[in-house]
Amino acid sequence: MAQEPITYFEDASAWSDNTTACIDLVKAYLEHDPVEHVVVASSTGRTAARFAEELDLARTRLVGVKMAAAVDARYDVTPDVAACALLETAGVPLVGGVHALTGGVDHALATRFSGETPTQLIAETLYLFSQGMKVAVEVALMAHDHGLLPDGARAIACGGTSYGCDTVLLLRAAGSSALFDLRILKILAKPLECPAH
Repeated sequence: MAQEPITYFEDASAWSDNTTACIDLVKAYLEHDPVEHVVVASSTGRTAARFAEELDLARTRLVGVKMAAAVDARYDVTPDVAACALLETAGVPLVGGVHALTGGVDHALATRFSGETPTQLIAETLYLFSQGMKVAVEVALMAHDHGLLPDGARAIACGGTSYGCDTVLLLRAAGSSALFDLRILKILAKPLECPAH
């Protein structure tokens, strides 16, 4: 039997402080378990840039994952020019794509036929833990789909509630088409309670 602490954030709206705490947690975790891959949700590039400034990128492969351009336009999300430049200089990819669990054709079907699709049911189940839980799983799937996270790789995946990061997972990676091969190995951090999404 193994016992490890989980960090619980009492205020999911304190996204900047929570992000700082998640970065510190990931850095500390990597000191005793040198996981090679870290994947971070980052709609504008800012969260990924904060991780890039703090992690040892010679030892850790960092990937930022953002929404597809059409989704950016729908929600009026604008990339942060300075953050994206920092990522480019650091050699950290910031990839965009359709949400693996809540986007694409499934979204169109749910909208057209007023029902829930299987991937939405999976997303809703992950939301029971926190919004960041769904996001962390989703960005890991998307990073794998982009060829930036190898099959079966141990990776740290980070997501958040609205902005920044408040959920950190250690997982074994898989892609969208092999979702059920993905394994959540550890929950390192999550909000104590998350507002309804």
